[in-house]
Amino acid sequence: MQFGACRYIYNWALDYSRWEYQENKTTTFRKDWQALIPKLKEYLPWLAENGNAQSLQSELAHLESAFKRFYKKKAGFPKFKSKHGKQSLSVPQQFKLNLETNRLSITKLKDIKIVLSKDISGMNLRSVTITKTCTGKYFASILYETGQEAPTAPIPVKRRSLGIDLGLKDFAILSTGTKVSNPKFLERDQKRLRRLSQAFSRKKKDSKNRSKAKLKLALLHETISNRRSNFLHNLTHDLTCENKGAKTLCVETLNVKGMMKNHCLARSISSVSWGEFIRQLDYKCRWSGMNLLSCGKFDPTSKTCSHCKAKNDSLKLSDRAWMCSACGCQHDRDINAAKNIVDFAFSNLHGRGEASEVLYPELAGEIKPVEMKALVVAKAATKLLSVKQEVCLSL
Repeated sequence: MQFGACRYIYNWALDYSRWEYQENKTTTFRKDWQALIPKLKEYLPWLAENGNAQSLQSELAHLESAFKRFYKKKAGFPKFKSKHGKQSLSVPQQFKLNLETNRLSITKLKDIKIVLSKDISGMNLRSVTITKTCTGKYFASILYETGQEAPTAPIPVKRRSLGIDLGLKDFAILSTGTKVSNPKFLERDQKRLRRLSQAFSRKKKDSKNRSKAKLKLALLHETISNRRSNFLHNLTHDLTCENKGAKTLCVETLNVKGMMKNHCLARSISSVSWGEFIRQLDYKCRWSGMNLLSCGKFDPTSKTCSHCKAKNDSLKLSDRAWMCSACGCQHDRDINAAKNIVDFAFSNLHGRGEASEVLYPELAGEIKPVEMKALVVAKAATKLLSVKQEVCLSL
């Protein structure tokens, strides 16, 4: 019932915001929704009986976050939640975890038997989120503080960097020449997925056979998703934790949304989950004290020779290997692109200056990655000022 209460308050606030904007052309925020909750509970007594007050407040916070992402053009307009999909509720406070008996207690739900995936004894527990999947499985995600500070990333140095080129035939190609093959989890089960989808569509609505067919289809989708997630986590862990030589990872900025408009490659692009791979690299680099740099989406990483920097404008997408006409160097298209990603990423970082230059060596180990751009601009301005002074003295 708590899932239903959280889902109802989310849909109600979204519907109220849409109605208020259509009728009065005014935008409502979380404080406006919170002011109406007491009256809503008087009108709907079951909402107060079955819903946790803190969980309802968390749903309003989630809706406000969805609107902010919509205003910043990072996501689409928020959608209504359905009782047939994934369900979740957040409990920021008023929960207890008994590590001796492996029991979790929240408001109006006591002694829930759980299986812990790791030891969190002695940690500062912050909140818990209970999730119900489409296949009927329940998970509790516990947010806690370890008390440890994240290591400070060193100054990016080109010789200790690793370039990563993403593709479809090979999922990732490293500048060292290593290629990580694409497991193609969706393509491997595409035939069985099609059969289960057809069997589900033939079943009569609101029948038990339709529910069974729906569960089989959901289980297969869940299996594909779990395999993909496990592959991405293992790969990002190897790149950030197990790879001790590189302290900086360089990736290419991809226009995934634009590439998805190609109907011939849309399924394959969505299956590899490049966006999730970059997201995991981002936070795992911060955990491990590494830098994550990116080059521009229009930088000619494939057409540029990584040896002499000559550009081959006649290179086609079908050319997987080519020879530079300027220096005669033979290139593998993907490995050459991975090497150029490092060069372009450092060029963007250093303001198109010398990529291998170590800025401010006397501050090594003390400077934060977020301060690098400001220091680069300040150093460039200092050089420009000194040049202007020399010109004035010569005149």
